[in-house]
Amino acid sequence: MAFSSVRSSTLLGVQGKAVDVEIHVGMGLPGFTIVGQPDEACRESRDRVRAALLSCDLPWPNRRITVNLATSVHERKGGAGLDVAIAIGLLIVQDVLPNEIAERYAFIAELGLDGTLRPVAGVVPLVAAIDDRIVVVANECEREARIAARDEVVCAQTLAHLVKCLTGEAAWIPTPTRTQVRTIINAAPPIIDMKDVRGQSAARQALEIAAAGAHHLLFVGPPGAGKSMLAQRVSGILPVLTDEEAVATTIVHSAAQVSLPQTGIITLPPFRAPHHSTSLVAMVGGGTSTMRPGEISLATNGVLFLDELGEFAPTVLDALRQPLEDGVVRLARAKSSITMPARFLLIAATNPCPCGEGMPGVCVCDDSAKKRYLRRFSGPLLDRFDLRVAVSRPHVDELLADTPAESSAAIAKRVLHVREMAMLRSGCLNSSLSADMLDEFAPLTTSAAALLRYHLERGRLSGRGYHRIRRVARTIADLQSANNRSIENSIKNSVDQIDEALASRDYKFYLNNDEVWDEGKPFQSLNNDRRDSSLAALPPNPSTPINPIPGETDRIFTLAIDSKKSINLKAWENVNFRFLEDIEGLEFNDAVRINWDNTTISRSDKDKNLLYFNFNCTLRDNNGNIIKHFSKILAEPLLSGKKLERAMK
Repeated sequence: MAFSSVRSSTLLGVQGKAVDVEIHVGMGLPGFTIVGQPDEACRESRDRVRAALLSCDLPWPNRRITVNLATSVHERKGGAGLDVAIAIGLLIVQDVLPNEIAERYAFIAELGLDGTLRPVAGVVPLVAAIDDRIVVVANECEREARIAARDEVVCAQTLAHLVKCLTGEAAWIPTPTRTQVRTIINAAPPIIDMKDVRGQSAARQALEIAAAGAHHLLFVGPPGAGKSMLAQRVSGILPVLTDEEAVATTIVHSAAQVSLPQTGIITLPPFRAPHHSTSLVAMVGGGTSTMRPGEISLATNGVLFLDELGEFAPTVLDALRQPLEDGVVRLARAKSSITMPARFLLIAATNPCPCGEGMPGVCVCDDSAKKRYLRRFSGPLLDRFDLRVAVSRPHVDELLADTPAESSAAIAKRVLHVREMAMLRSGCLNSSLSADMLDEFAPLTTSAAALLRYHLERGRLSGRGYHRIRRVARTIADLQSANNRSIENSIKNSVDQIDEALASRDYKFYLNNDEVWDEGKPFQSLNNDRRDSSLAALPPNPSTPINPIPGETDRIFTLAIDSKKSINLKAWENVNFRFLEDIEGLEFNDAVRINWDNTTISRSDKDKNLLYFNFNCTLRDNNGNIIKHFSKILAEPLLSGKKLERAMK
């Protein structure tokens, strides 16, 4: 017989494509030609196959040999995984093996010059592409091959051994079944634990919310505050992958030639932390003829941690915008286009400025340095973070405390419960709730809807941010009811949960000294004796009212100015700080007015040039009637003297 067709497969991205290796041996000058758009590795199979056949005392036809790689799509075929299929086809043509072999078996393995069957990259998607034949693979990747296939997977050591197995002269190498592979525990518990983190209650809570609802999280803070330490421990609070997720994750890692566990399947969420010098191709994928998966695909069903976010190239960061929304990355090249999975939890950490401090009175960066640094963070990218949390350095007492914090195991139980609750309720995690599903599974109370409307009208939330706030609030509500094993508990998102979600998304970047810090932004005091104060900033123009986020009536207001500058406080006499929520029966437009006559001044212990104005506040109704009068001792910097002096002009 002068013709045979043997089934194999090639890899493109994370998908295997079935290939019929057609072999014809005919008259003419001896030669070996491969057609069908082979790549360089595939063309080199001529020498590998010939050496392997001769090493195993098998015949090589001294005639004209033509090999055609036939597929349903016209794409470039590559890899050395077609070697065994070519060798078997040549043996069938020479009547060493019966033609029925090609109808029962498919072959995926590389040949060594001594005839050894060697593993190939991406064996999981390669085997998954063949569903009508028994697949023969190298012994080293047999467990990996069973992850994507039925139990019809066999393996052999050498080409000679393979021929004997096909003719019934020898037995296949015994291997465990797919079920036995799945029952093997392939990973130890994580070594690092959340109990190692001292203090940082707000950041810990944000990390728990992110893990429970798969919400993207951004940590912003000075060096040494613990941002990376927190992010690296998220794997310990995430649940193990489901069977479907484990197979999908393993396929991606196999296609990218990333080492797999001993069992061949990944059961724990992957944690990818690429260096900030990572290129665009390395991040999103492509770059080779096989379209290798990038970091965002390798993080599928796991975590992508971008440390030092401000050091990444802006083009690399902006390339994340579409995958964050769609959960896939679509790569289009001149000769092919593919879609690869990219549904991951993004956690990023960055400093607020090049010097790392960021706070007025402490930061030493000039305006141009800040502009260059913050230009890397595009608005659309920042808008895709559900949680933006400021992380300050822990207090000395917290850092040296002997009492350990809550462990990862305890947090993981709540995270698992919330995820199970979400899947049972809506069939997806909270971060994947559509607009219609939000109305069904996370409706808003009247006050919560008014709060969101307030922020939307003032441009503080985009349409995307509106839905993300509601999803985060749904997760917060689920965490609050984690001890109550009922999915019907607290179906509606209350104003408290929306307020907490807004506060978790409150951090803003500032490009220059002409802008003020956002109202409601929690700051760490200079003397480290207060860290839980919510502050409101004066507007740059006294005629423009400012609206702090809603909360308690005892709102704290602070000014820090340079003692060398003169300030006319009378310019701010008519400034009202409006609340949104009903407070003691008042309407939304009721205001807090500052009583400047009783303002006291104190000097900073850390910087003698900074003065702190501690002033009283009066709560009035729309008619100007005094409802409540209160005062606070203030210890938080908010506006530098340069900013306030400019605002006074």
